[in-house]
Amino acid sequence: MIAALIGAALVQTQVKFSVLELPDPQMDHVAIHAYLWRDGAYAKEDAAWRVMAASIGQNSKTYSTSDVEFFGSMAGIRPRVCAAPGFIRVEIVSPPAKWRDSLALAASLIAEPNWRANGWEEKQEMLAKAPADLWRDLVWPPGDFSQKVDGEALANCHARNLDLNGVRVVVSGPVEVGQARDVLAKSAAGWPLPDYRKISRYSEEVKPPDRQATGATSYELTGAPIRVGEKGAAAEFLASVALGIGKGSAVWEQLRERDALAYRVEGFLWPTRQGFVPRLVMIRRAEPNELIHAGTMVNGLKESVKGFALPELARAKVMARQILLRPNAFASVYLDSDSTLFGDRDDDTRWRGLLNGMDLPSVPLARWADALDQVSEEEFRAAAVKMLETAQIHVTRGIPGISD
Repeated sequence: MIAALIGAALVQTQVKFSVLELPDPQMDHVAIHAYLWRDGAYAKEDAAWRVMAASIGQNSKTYSTSDVEFFGSMAGIRPRVCAAPGFIRVEIVSPPAKWRDSLALAASLIAEPNWRANGWEEKQEMLAKAPADLWRDLVWPPGDFSQKVDGEALANCHARNLDLNGVRVVVSGPVEVGQARDVLAKSAAGWPLPDYRKISRYSEEVKPPDRQATGATSYELTGAPIRVGEKGAAAEFLASVALGIGKGSAVWEQLRERDALAYRVEGFLWPTRQGFVPRLVMIRRAEPNELIHAGTMVNGLKESVKGFALPELARAKVMARQILLRPNAFASVYLDSDSTLFGDRDDDTRWRGLLNGMDLPSVPLARWADALDQVSEEEFRAAAVKMLETAQIHVTRGIPGISD
């Protein structure tokens, strides 16, 4: 009996995997994307998440740095690591003949990083010393590195999110359904899940900063997450385009041209675990009595929406197809903190992988663009009104009198 209890105590939990296979015999390569999704943006582990995102991909417990370099030379492209507040993604472009090896590598890099030898300490120093960048810091506000992250906190953050969410893998290219699952069943067998400290569900979540060390103040209107593929989502998507994307949008025509509130106005869609969040941004030079402009921004957009009709809907449909499927000057659907949809050959794989992580149907980009064409004028206008009525506004104040 005692021996049985001891044996049970020694059993380790294994890393969980889920696989989305997207067979496409016309592709000349295999795109492999491995995701670690984050469970809650808790402030106490925010710095650890950022350090983790910056250091994952160098090597793993199974693959050395030279192994990773070899895979990169084989494909001509080194494994790429992308991140956002809600996820980390490892991307590998593989020749069809080597995709099984590349899949095992991608899964290992995200599931079992080697914290003893991947240079995370140097990455933390770089993050802590990074100069301010107005737009980059608005898209993903900088972390607080006033207290250094230690190795235990880093490993704990990784293991906790790995346990709760597992690894989600997307494989696209000339592969057959079931093959990727078979590869992972063999290559990842026995990868243990490390022990970790749990975090309270009542822990404080990350909040956007109220101040920034620049001479500019940013005003941001944030809508509810758009759940692609669900009822009403197509109208919400077009409403966000009409409100914030391109020169004919409401933020441009109303806030910039008519009201002359700001020169820099922009809208974009931001990937989160809950869906794509519409974000409408206005940036002005900082001044002492500036909070009034937040109300002026909201009222101006509400006034603009009153005039939404067939011309605005038609423009939104054309613009939406552009930003979804083609390179364009107004690329505004973020795939991670550094890149947007831009007509890249693997954008569809990235898009469908994000939808999979949001627990949504993995609708192809082209099919989603076609679905937008079915939205009526009434649905479009109602979605725009609702978005503004339920949106939250946040002001990050700059310092009056200093240069941007």
